[in-house]
Amino acid sequence: MNTGDDWLGTAVVAPGDHQKLIAEYPMIASGKYIEYNFGELKFHDVYGQEHAAQFCIYMADLKTQGLAFCKDFNDLN
Repeated sequence: MNTGDDWLGTAVVAPGDHQKLIAEYPMIASGKYIEYNFGELKFHDVYGQEHAAQFCIYMADLKTQGLAFCKDFNDLN
């Protein structure tokens, strides 16, 4: 059973990204700006073959913090 202990998390954040996002928060809160988050999840299936799933999500409802998938870019191979 995989407990997730062998997961390797990687996140590439450019210097200044956090400050930029904080500065843009008023535009996000007002609905004038949408922050899209893209990523790729790599995993092995039960047969040991490696796969990758690309994803794009955004906050659809700031009040409830509800996320939604983007129309494009979500792909599984």
